[in-house]
Amino acid sequence: MESGEMRQRMSLKEKFKDHYRTNPPKFSPEPKEANKVGVTYFTCMLLSLTIEGVFILIPSNFRGEFYSIIIFEVLGIFIFVQTCANWYRTWYDVANYVRSTTKEKYFSCEDTPEGWKHCFTCQLDAPPRSHHCVLCNKCMLKRDHHCYFTASCIGFQNQKYFIMFCFYTVCGCALALYLQLTYFSEIFPLSTSAAIHYIPVMPVWDWMTGVISFPVLLLMIHMYMTLTCLVATGMFGTWQMLMIICGKTSYEAKRNLSTYNLGTLDNLRCVFGPIKFCVLLLLAPLTLPQLGDGIQWEINPRCQKRS
Repeated sequence: MESGEMRQRMSLKEKFKDHYRTNPPKFSPEPKEANKVGVTYFTCMLLSLTIEGVFILIPSNFRGEFYSIIIFEVLGIFIFVQTCANWYRTWYDVANYVRSTTKEKYFSCEDTPEGWKHCFTCQLDAPPRSHHCVLCNKCMLKRDHHCYFTASCIGFQNQKYFIMFCFYTVCGCALALYLQLTYFSEIFPLSTSAAIHYIPVMPVWDWMTGVISFPVLLLMIHMYMTLTCLVATGMFGTWQMLMIICGKTSYEAKRNLSTYNLGTLDNLRCVFGPIKFCVLLLLAPLTLPQLGDGIQWEINPRCQKRS
């Protein structure tokens, strides 16, 4: 009775809070479920854009142009393969794991070394710049963030593959967007007043009024999704490159820490390996020797003087 009377005295706002506290919304996924959502979304976009480009857009846009069809299809397949290969190398992040043997490489004592921290979840000592990920349930070397689209943590060993994954995803989205706009320009030329039909709400109205067919409506919705992926991935990749150049992780950037900034070239070598071989990463996700091992870190001389 008392709980019923208390509920009657609760305001509408308090009732909503009480409801969602005891009955969380079904559309709000658990963190681990977000991995499945992210990977599924990426897989669907990758496959749909590849199939749409190779079997629909390229043959339609370049009718009778044999060499143009071959060039664009080879380019599309190359980007598809590179995206998949770099996604896999990013997903396979086991080399980032901090293990019980990690400390033994440099220390034989049982105490936590200076600058290290003890992870009570993993029950081991973790080196500087490493952090525990609640989704992977592991401590990661030089952990930057957890990526839901690869279901893995971005850290010391796989950050270069994540950069290349972002690069080829941007290239793929840019190519797909070009092919989509070329296809739709025959219906709604961009250089005329018909460009108003590209406003997101307009395709639905055009379909309802019979201006375009339902398949064309789906293609236009797909185009908006492609543009969203292009912008979002470009932002992710740009932020990561900025962090690499500055010698920081996202965690360190939020706290304005420059402890491990060794200069642009050495910062790049810490992630990509020898500068002269970095171009090879454009051809394949190779394993190149990085500067350091992700365990022991050289400290910025300026930060040493301050301390």
